[in-house]
Amino acid sequence: MLDLLGVKYLVVNRTFEEQQGLAESMNFEKVFSDKDWWKVYRSKDHMPKAWFYPNAYVLPDASSELALMNSPWFEPRQSLLIAGEHHRRSRLRHAQELPTISFSADQVATFSGGAAAVNNNDCAELDLRFAYWNGKGNWLRFNVEGPTVVGRYLLLIQYTAPDPDPSLMAEVTQGNRKQVSSPVKLPRSWDWNCKATRSAQLGEFQLGPGSHQLTLTLTSKSDVALFSLWLVRVPEAEPMKSSQVSFDNLHVSTNRIGFEACLSQDGYVFLNEIHYPGWTATVDGEPATILRADGIFRALWVSAGSHQIEFRFWPRLLLPGAAISLATLTAVGLALAASRSSRSGLKNDR
Repeated sequence: MLDLLGVKYLVVNRTFEEQQGLAESMNFEKVFSDKDWWKVYRSKDHMPKAWFYPNAYVLPDASSELALMNSPWFEPRQSLLIAGEHHRRSRLRHAQELPTISFSADQVATFSGGAAAVNNNDCAELDLRFAYWNGKGNWLRFNVEGPTVVGRYLLLIQYTAPDPDPSLMAEVTQGNRKQVSSPVKLPRSWDWNCKATRSAQLGEFQLGPGSHQLTLTLTSKSDVALFSLWLVRVPEAEPMKSSQVSFDNLHVSTNRIGFEACLSQDGYVFLNEIHYPGWTATVDGEPATILRADGIFRALWVSAGSHQIEFRFWPRLLLPGAAISLATLTAVGLALAASRSSRSGLKNDR
C-alpha cells in the first residue's frame, strides 16, 4: 500500500521501526533521527504518481479484490486489479477475468464448533459471519465443486480476530488426495465487527474438476470470525514486458490534475489518487471513463501514442446547486421589479 500511495518518506517511532524491521530493510534508508526516538526513512525507489500497465485482472467484487491485494502474489508495479461489480457496464479491454469460487459464512457444511450469525454492527449491509469459533483444533468444512479451469488457486480469507496470535491451517481433499497448508498466523484486527475485517492468504492449492472438501482448522486458542473465503485462480507470475512509457509536465492543484503521457502500446494509465465521485477525465480533450482500480485508486484506458491527460473535479451537486441559486436570484429579481413597478403605478395614480 505504501508503494501504491507513492510514499517517499516515513516518519516513525522506535517501536514501529522495530516491528517493521526498517533498519534492515533494503527498500528504505534512514535519513533523520531525533534523539533515537522519532526517525525519518526514505524509500529508495518510491512509485511515481502515474504508472502504466499493459493489461488488468478482473475479480468479482471489491472484497475479493482487496483480499488478493493482501496476498504475496500481488505486485503493485506489475498487477492492476479491477472489481467487476464497479464496471459491469464498461467493456474492459486487455483485461483477464480471474476464475473465482466464493464462500460465505452460511455455506459451512459441517463444523466442530461455532455458528453463522448476522453481523449488524453499524454495517452498510447485514453480512453473515461464522462466529463463536474458538479453541485449538476446532474446524469447519466447505464442500467445493471443482472449477472448470484447472490450475493453481490461492485460498483467501476475510475475517476478524482481535485476540492475540490467531492462526489457521487449510486442507483440501479429493478422494484419497490431500493437500495441506502450513499454519498461517493471521494479522490481528482491532474489533469483531465488519468495519474491522482483514484479509490474508491461507495457502495455494491445485484444483480441477470434481468434488472437493475444504477444511479450516484453528492452530491457536484465539477466536476467529469468518466472513468470506475465495479460491482465486491466478496466472503464473511473469515479468512485465519492457515498453517505452513516460509521464511529463505533471500539474496538481485542488481540482485539477494534468500530465502528458507517451505510450508505446495500448494499456491502462494508473493514478495514485483516491477514486471519488465528482472527478471527470479527458484524454486529448475527449471524455474518458475513470475506472476504479486496486480498490481505491483511478485508472484510464489509453491508446498508444502521445496524449494530454487531465482530471477535473466537478462536484455532483455543483450544477444543480448553481441552477437553484440562479433560479432563486431570478425569482427575487422579478419580485423586486414587480414591486417597484407596483409602487411606480401607485405614485402615478396619486
